[in-house]
Amino acid sequence: MVKTHAFRRVAATGGAVLLLTLAGCATVDPVQQCSVTDWHKTGLNEALKGRGSQYAQDRFTRCEAAGVRGTQQAWQSGWQQGHQEFCSSPARAAEFARQGGRYTLGHCPAAAEAEFLRHYQPAAEQRAHEQTMRQLQQRLDSRQNARNNVVRELARSDRQTADHQRRLLAEKRIIDNDIRNIERQMQMQMQLLNRVIR
Repeated sequence: MVKTHAFRRVAATGGAVLLLTLAGCATVDPVQQCSVTDWHKTGLNEALKGRGSQYAQDRFTRCEAAGVRGTQQAWQSGWQQGHQEFCSSPARAAEFARQGGRYTLGHCPAAAEAEFLRHYQPAAEQRAHEQTMRQLQQRLDSRQNARNNVVRELARSDRQTADHQRRLLAEKRIIDNDIRNIERQMQMQMQLLNRVIR
């Protein structure tokens, strides 16, 4: 039987992160946002999130549509600074992957890209395996609940016909087989996850 309590903690943590993320997504008035923005700092922060320089065009288009003209030169200056830091920091490469960031080849300069990917790829693989484990855990929980329901129904033998009991037993065999298959998949994912973590 696969031990699953660790992955329930992972799922719970992921849910907390999601709630925090959603809590920070309040609607901001574009006029207010564009008029008070420190464009250098904005460019810096967006580069540190792994966004490309082309992201600026969308931002300035939105601001101009709201009647506010941004300082693109200041944004570009901040972006260049943040881009250099993003591409040269192993810790940022790993964190970008853990947050689900998708790296596009060529985003970082060739001289920095190999080192960036050396830290990004293991973290991205770990995140992918953990996501798969959470999905498998949800499937396992669902099938175990279904099995419990069938077992409870079988316990009411005095209320069932022989034909109904046969159907329940057949359903239980199918569910048991599903549970074994899911547990095997979880064991394989755990092995892959352990290889990445080491």
